[in-house]
Amino acid sequence: MSIGIFGSVDRWFTMFHVFRSRVKRVVLTVLGIVVLGGVVGTGLALRSYDQKTKIDRTIAKVVVRQYIDAALVSRDNDRAALFSCKNPQLGEVQSLESDLIASEQANGYATQLVISRSTEVDGGKYVDVELQVNQGQGTTVRTRIMQWRFTLVDQDGWRVCGASRLPDPSPSPSVSITPTTPS
Repeated sequence: MSIGIFGSVDRWFTMFHVFRSRVKRVVLTVLGIVVLGGVVGTGLALRSYDQKTKIDRTIAKVVVRQYIDAALVSRDNDRAALFSCKNPQLGEVQSLESDLIASEQANGYATQLVISRSTEVDGGKYVDVELQVNQGQGTTVRTRIMQWRFTLVDQDGWRVCGASRLPDPSPSPSVSITPTTPS
């Protein structure tokens, strides 16, 4: 059977099947590449997310700062446990947290904690912290400076295992210069 200048119907039918199978092959190849790219992209994104959210326990001072933020600022015990050793002795920190909460509730205060200084001692086994506690509301703010020593152990990275408040430093005497009058 023939259709003028275009050739036979059988020939068109054969060309149509060849074209359809090539298109199907191209579509399946492109779809396979897209799926493979999606799987690889998802894997890279998850790896990047894991690296960015991984807790860094390599620097003792950083671990103490993260512990203080979790325990005293955010007051998130589950997060604080991520920075604590297996059997921590942190009663004084918990006592400070209770005192802060009680004074906030009794006086309607807001509390802000600022680590103004932290120093590693003995290779990171201890971290001395100067903690500034600001409490108040509006323009009335009471500021206290507290000295703390945190004890750390290396359990798959540094972890806080103990804390104790150090005595407040004595104010150093200031030198006053008395003006002299010429005689």
